[in-house]
Amino acid sequence: MRKLELVVDVKENDKGEQELVTETYNPPIYVKGSFVKKAISLGVELEKSEENISEDVVDKLAAFAVELYGNKFTEEELIDGIHAKDVMNTLMDILTSVLGSEDESKN
Repeated sequence: MRKLELVVDVKENDKGEQELVTETYNPPIYVKGSFVKKAISLGVELEKSEENISEDVVDKLAAFAVELYGNKFTEEELIDGIHAKDVMNTLMDILTSVLGSEDESKN
C-alpha cells in the first residue's frame, strides 16, 4: 500500500504562478482482515457495472479508502484531492492493495 498525496488547495506564489498545496497520508501499518471482505464485495459490484461505473460505486470506493486510511480525510476531500484523470486508478489501486494484488516494492 502506498502513501496517499491529496491536493488540499491551489495557491498563487510570489511570481503569480499557481502551486498545489498537498497533504500526505501514510497507509495503515495494519489492515484488518475484514477489509478483504469489503474489497471483494466492491470488486463484485465493479464487475457487474463493467464499463458503466455508477456514482454510487465511486462513493463506495471512496468510503472504503477513507475508512482504510483511518478517517483522516473525508470522501469529498479524497475525491477532490485527486486529479480528475487519476481518481479511478487511485481508488482501484487502494482496493487492489488490500487484496494483495499490488507490487509491495512500490512503497
